[in-house]
Amino acid sequence: MPERRELMDRIKGAEREYYAVAHAVARHRPAVRAGDVVLPPATSPRDLDAAADRLEPTYVIRVWAEFETALRSYRRHITGDPENGEV
Repeated sequence: MPERRELMDRIKGAEREYYAVAHAVARHRPAVRAGDVVLPPATSPRDLDAAADRLEPTYVIRVWAEFETALRSYRRHITGDPENGEV
C-alpha cells in the first residue's frame, strides 16, 4: 500500500493543479480577447470561456478519482487481498 502521506499528496496535488490552471486561464483569457495571444487552430474564445466555466467541476472529478484510488488501496491493504479494491 502506498504511504498515507503519498496518497494525501496526490489528492492535494490535484487541488493545487486546479488553482494553478484556474490562475493561468484567468490570465490567458484577457490576452486572447486583446488579440495578444492566438488560440490553437479550430478553437475560439468561446471554447476558452466554456473550458474556464467547466474547470472547477472537472477538477472536482479529478480530486474524487484520487480519493477513490486511495480508498481502494486502503481496502486492498486491510483485507490483504490484492484483488479486493471494490468500493
